[in-house]
Amino acid sequence: GFNILASLDLFKRNPIYRKDREISRSSDFRRFGGPDSRSGFSPYGNIINGLTGITTGATVRPCPPELYSDGLCRYDFNADLLTAYNGADRASGMVVGSLKLPNDIRLTGEVLLAQTKDHFEGHPIPDIFVPPSGDPYFGRFMQGGLRITDRQSDLSQISLGLEGMVRAIEWKIDAGQGRSKIVSNDQNYFNATLFNVETSSGAIDPTVLTNNQALVDSLKVTPHREGESSVAFANAKVSGELGVLSGGPLGYALGASVWREKLSDTPDALTQAGEVMGSIQQAAVNASRFGLQAGIYARD
Repeated sequence: GFNILASLDLFKRNPIYRKDREISRSSDFRRFGGPDSRSGFSPYGNIINGLTGITTGATVRPCPPELYSDGLCRYDFNADLLTAYNGADRASGMVVGSLKLPNDIRLTGEVLLAQTKDHFEGHPIPDIFVPPSGDPYFGRFMQGGLRITDRQSDLSQISLGLEGMVRAIEWKIDAGQGRSKIVSNDQNYFNATLFNVETSSGAIDPTVLTNNQALVDSLKVTPHREGESSVAFANAKVSGELGVLSGGPLGYALGASVWREKLSDTPDALTQAGEVMGSIQQAAVNASRFGLQAGIYARD
């Protein structure tokens, strides 16, 4: 009078780094006849003309010859750290079952749960820095440390249904809810306004590794972002035969569905204000919608 199906899936994948493949070990593609795509946001600082925004060919710190090309001191972001395929840890489980009830009624149910965890590491923050001299430059603040993101995604879906027959009429109803939530936590980002104050005063020099570490750490922020989506639904259907025509039985089916969807995405206040150095400005989202659908089907 019943049946149950259960499954469990565990998945783990180690990352594959760009540096481990010949074609991607360096973003300097001149060895293949292509461009030098290494970043201009170098720890040595590429000075720019404040009016035109064009690099002047000069650097704040002496640039190693192997890193200098086309008037820029370069930073090879493919040489280490970045991945061609990210590592992944996933776990999911599902239980589906049905139970026979009196009067030829059957109860059905389904539960699905899944979780994914990701850990990302990125290069230290790149930005345009303005020192006390007033000569802005493209730079990368190495003392800030690797930008780190830890992200967790949780998915769940639960549904229940009943089906049976009344005389020659088949009927079925079911309802459920699905939900997905993602939480992201970042490290080694900076409050842009406070950081710019310290660089313009000379308290912090982004081209060296000897700044006061306590001051550096006091300017760090930990951006937090949560996103969630959900859908709740209910369905109903009846079907049967109205009679017999010359071509055969006249069948029919009536059905209706109703659902409500919700979506929210909430970065922290500093991110929404565009004040996180090393990140981008992100807007919050909060929306929902309601749906209703009905249909009639007949066949001979």
